[in-house]
Amino acid sequence: MASPSLIILNPIFSDLDAAKAEAERHTPGGVLLQHDLDGLRKRVARRHGVTPEDIKRWEGLYRG
Repeated sequence: MASPSLIILNPIFSDLDAAKAEAERHTPGGVLLQHDLDGLRKRVARRHGVTPEDIKRWEGLYRG
């Protein structure tokens, strides 16, 4: 399976980063738990027409 170009992924990653930053401001200690991250991925995925699993896989591929 081919991976999408970073040109396509950059807006998704930017949206996810912004969602994480916002959530960290409202989380005790600023630490997001796995279920918090799963929820953020789900919300961002819905906005971009992909799956949360796609985003998680792409994060692993492109962000280590």
